[in-house]
Amino acid sequence: MASNYSVKFTRIIKEFNLEKIWAPEDVSDIKISTNEVNRPGLQFAGFYELFDPSRVQIIGKTEYSYLKNLGAKMYEALDEQMTRQLPQMELYCEIGKAVCRRTEKGAAVMASEYLTQHYPDVKGFSPRSLRRMRDFYRTYEDHPALLSRAMKLGWTLNVVIMEADLTMDLREWYMKAAEQFGWSKAVLISRIMAGAHDEMHTNDTDEAIKHEATEITSHSVKLLVWKCKNYWKMLAIKKKWLFSKSIILRRWLFFRRYRWRCGWG
Repeated sequence: MASNYSVKFTRIIKEFNLEKIWAPEDVSDIKISTNEVNRPGLQFAGFYELFDPSRVQIIGKTEYSYLKNLGAKMYEALDEQMTRQLPQMELYCEIGKAVCRRTEKGAAVMASEYLTQHYPDVKGFSPRSLRRMRDFYRTYEDHPALLSRAMKLGWTLNVVIMEADLTMDLREWYMKAAEQFGWSKAVLISRIMAGAHDEMHTNDTDEAIKHEATEITSHSVKLLVWKCKNYWKMLAIKKKWLFSKSIILRRWLFFRRYRWRCGWG
C-alpha cells in the first residue's frame, strides 16, 4: 500500500523565495499533499461549491487586479454618503444600500474596514453594524411605506424589530406602537416577547380612545367601568360625585396611557 507523499510548506517558501504575509497557523505545521493548484476566481465571486481546500491557491495578476478594484465603486458610494451629513437613519440606510450592491460575501467587512480607516472619528462602523445596515436595507427595500415609517425610529429600535421573528404586518404594528408611546429598547423587547400585538388593537389610537371616552360620558354616570386586559374593573362613584364631561375625558385618557406605559395592556 503506497503512502501519501507530502511536502512541508516551509520548503516551498524557501525554494520559491516567498514572503509570508499572513498564515492561519505556524507554517512549519502545514504540509502539501497534492500537486494540483487552484486559481480562486469563482471563490472571490462567492461560489464555494466543489471547492478543494487541500490545493494550493494561486493568485495571479487577474485575481490581484480583481481584488484591487473589488470595492472601488462601493467606496465611492460610501464617500458620497459620508460627505452629505445625513441623519443617522438615512446614512445607515444608504450605507446598507451601497453594501447590498456588492455580491461578494465579504462586502460588509470591506466596507467596515474602509469606513473605520477613512473616518476614524465616526463610531458605529463595526463589521456587525455594517451587516445590520445591509440587512436593514434588504428587509425594507421592497416595502417603501414601511421603510419610511422605520426612518422615524431610532437605529436601536429598528434593529430590535428587524431581528425579531415578526411578519411585515407585525413589524409595522410595533413601529407604530414604539413611536406613539415612546418605548425604549428594553420596553420594546419586553413587549415583543410578551406578544403585545395579541392583546392590543392596532387602531388603538388617540382618536379611538377619545371616541370611547366620549360615549361613556354621554350617560348619567353612576359607575365607571374600566377595561383592563381580559376582565372588568369597576370603580363605584357615588351620586353626589358629578364630574363634568371634560374631567372624565381627561382622566380616562390619562388612565389608558398609564396602562400602556406600565405594560398592563
